[in-house]
Amino acid sequence: MQVTQTCPSTHSPVAVRDPATGLRFLLAAVLLLTGGYTRAHTVCVATAVQLQDALATAANVSDLQGTYINVVKGTYKTTDLVSPQRFIYQTAVSDPSFYIVVRGGWNPGCTVRTAAATDTVLDGDHTTQVLVIRIPRGSVEVYGLTIQNGETDQSGAGLAINDLNNHKAYVQVSTNIIRNNHTTFFDGGFRAFGGGSGNKIFFRNNVVYGNSADMGSAAGTVIDNNGAGAVVNNNTVTRNTTTASGAVGGLTCLGTCTIANNIFRDNSNIGIYIGQSGAVFDYNDYGTLGGVAPATSTGNLQVSAGFVNAVAEDFHLAGNSPLIAASPEIYPLSYPYTDPDGHESPSSGLMDIGAYQETIFSADFD
Repeated sequence: MQVTQTCPSTHSPVAVRDPATGLRFLLAAVLLLTGGYTRAHTVCVATAVQLQDALATAANVSDLQGTYINVVKGTYKTTDLVSPQRFIYQTAVSDPSFYIVVRGGWNPGCTVRTAAATDTVLDGDHTTQVLVIRIPRGSVEVYGLTIQNGETDQSGAGLAINDLNNHKAYVQVSTNIIRNNHTTFFDGGFRAFGGGSGNKIFFRNNVVYGNSADMGSAAGTVIDNNGAGAVVNNNTVTRNTTTASGAVGGLTCLGTCTIANNIFRDNSNIGIYIGQSGAVFDYNDYGTLGGVAPATSTGNLQVSAGFVNAVAEDFHLAGNSPLIAASPEIYPLSYPYTDPDGHESPSSGLMDIGAYQETIFSADFD
């Protein structure tokens, strides 16, 4: 079932903490009743210039607690901007309650949202970085977008969150497609840096493919900076490349990492690199594992994923894929609760490995 979402009011509580605990939902309700969200702001954008204006305004208006930027379906090219020629949000506000949420999939007027990532495309046109977000503290969320064709000599050609490595924040990157970005440095697809007291970083239900980085970590890097840990689950990371000998072609996770239900296949050299001891590594399909051995490793596979048509960039699971209903580790996505096509994840039973949920019942049916 595809999820359709109606637009919340300006003061609607939206979770920006761990969806598995529901803590932020409760906090949001309290803030709503006490008036704590009266400075929140929701913006609907339909052009590249409007998107950058919204990002700049949100970053520079200090009397707002935070901003939801709703992006209407369509294609937004960085080359349509005069200056800066990339989509960038950069704030000096160091407040744990400050936040920025960017979400694609909205109809004109932003009254209804459908959650297919392919409907809303941010495009670097092989010229610039695509989306850069820098927030010293607080929260940042990006979901429901296709981020593509970035080109840079910096980290994160497609998506760069706190790429300067001097910020601490809660970070969630979910249900996106990150593809065909290139850097001459590290992290072709993305770089997501978060952490700090009590903050987690979530990277889940994303499809990351066709990215390249001359120095390594071609898909991208998730970094937990002394926070509550990094959660990397239900992603499909495939066909990312690096020319550096022995470097990571897939995804790198640094910090305390929980890595589950992912596909790391057909990347250059190392498909998944774990940079710190204590990692949980369960029910993944991977090619080559690098770095520090995980503390726990359960149910992992090293098999062909059984994509519908990888050559044609269709990374859904075919009906005979060994990854369908292959994991008992359910991660109910109460927020944003869908895969990149807008299909709900199961709340019980068995889950497919990878970003797309092809199983329509809780057992082995496709």
